[in-house]
Amino acid sequence: MKEEKVVVKLIKHIYGITGVLDEYKRAEINRIGNNAFMATWLVSFSAMIICLVLAMYINPATIFWVYLSINMASIFITMCYISYQVDCLGLGDYDKEEINYVKEKKILLRRMVISGIFFTTYTFVMSPGDLSMKRLASSIVSGIIFVSIISIASLFQLKRARRSKIKRD
Repeated sequence: MKEEKVVVKLIKHIYGITGVLDEYKRAEINRIGNNAFMATWLVSFSAMIICLVLAMYINPATIFWVYLSINMASIFITMCYISYQVDCLGLGDYDKEEINYVKEKKILLRRMVISGIFFTTYTFVMSPGDLSMKRLASSIVSGIIFVSIISIASLFQLKRARRSKIKRD
């Protein structure tokens, strides 16, 4: 069996695609990615121009936080758009013939644990203040909540695919 390239694995992981990355899926990913890039670039560029103009009249620290907030909001909206489009086109659906429930469940749980570790580390490092046990506990709790929510959603999707395979057989 031919090993997947790292770029293909990365694309499949970012867009949540399961199965083979064929020409149709690649074309749709390119279209979605191009639309998302254009919107994000337009918002970022507009925010930069507006912040540069306002920097003459308002405190630069305030402008920095406004600019950062606008960019974070635009990235969040872009990620929601990408998730919505991938779901509408069915790119993230499991292949009915190739689903192995136990294997897919292990892969999902491993991904969620790794994502939870990154999320916990990020919230701990990026939260302002001193390095205290209270901050560490808060980061760990937020990581556990994050992993729980994402894992439940992913497992429901996997169970739905399993049920549709059983009904089809």
